[in-house]
Amino acid sequence: MICNSMLRTGRFDRTIQLNKPTEEGRYEILSHCIRGMKIAPSHRQHLLKHVAKHTHGFIGSDLDHLCTEAGLRAIREQFLHAMDENEDDADYVDPTSMDTSIPIDLDDLCTPSHLSTVFITVEHFDAALKDVKPSSTRGFAEEITPVAWDEIGGSATLKQTLIETISHPL
Repeated sequence: MICNSMLRTGRFDRTIQLNKPTEEGRYEILSHCIRGMKIAPSHRQHLLKHVAKHTHGFIGSDLDHLCTEAGLRAIREQFLHAMDENEDDADYVDPTSMDTSIPIDLDDLCTPSHLSTVFITVEHFDAALKDVKPSSTRGFAEEITPVAWDEIGGSATLKQTLIETISHPL
């Protein structure tokens, strides 16, 4: 989005409009974004189709952010699982503890063996979609212009019925 004053004659020789990607375009973008991410090969196509279908209005950077957030959620889930396994240990310290003087060794909780079992699923993407919103809708607010009854044209009986139905109960 560019300020209208920037689009006046003589400012730019050409303007190029880039539309938001279609579902097929989002599928292609997502396939590039998830390269290197651990997704079960049998679920890869389903995941791509599902996420592409549910990300209307997302552009490339939004999809990249969504993939990053889904990956972080998968790692966080594995981290919590590793903490649950270590809860029975005598030296276990709750990382949410308010006492910051107690050292917490995160290397013991997130070892390569733990991280090797992390797989990103559709559920991680669905959870990330609750927080990641398309940038094209940021700052968008719809303004509703107030309309008086005398500005509405048409049938007088229909108008009277609407007034009785809507206004009088209030």
